[in-house]
Amino acid sequence: MKNIEIFEALSGLLFAELYEYFPLPKTIDPKRLALELGDEYWDEAEQPLEDTGQINAYVRHKSPAGLAEPTIRWLANTGFITFDGYRGGEFQNVCLTAKGLEAIRSAPGRESRLLNAAKNIVAGAAKDSARDELRKVFSEMVLWSVQNSATLIQSASNFGG
Repeated sequence: MKNIEIFEALSGLLFAELYEYFPLPKTIDPKRLALELGDEYWDEAEQPLEDTGQINAYVRHKSPAGLAEPTIRWLANTGFITFDGYRGGEFQNVCLTAKGLEAIRSAPGRESRLLNAAKNIVAGAAKDSARDELRKVFSEMVLWSVQNSATLIQSASNFGG
């Protein structure tokens, strides 16, 4: 599984969880988020150290556990979410921003598609279609954000002035 696919799945799961709790902030454990992904997301996380394949090495940059914390930080740095701090391996008071909320709600039915795909991944039901749908919804959200970034910046500067 490619890093971008893991990133999109982690992001989609996080967005679904934060949307369900909105506007309440939530403590997020990135390791727990990573463990909610199915086994197929972990397929490249281990590589054999020897020809027998009996001893494996953990490849951090190809695993959901290694990508979960950087994913959450990236989403915060790009303005989709906020958090107050990172302590004890958990992000404190994580919440969607106006940009994150609007990205989810920018198309009719997107929030229900996001929530259903996230629930199906966690439940292990229809994994392939749920994974594809979660990635598709998150990609739509990012595309909406890029297309509307000038509008968002203008709105924010109008609000502050």
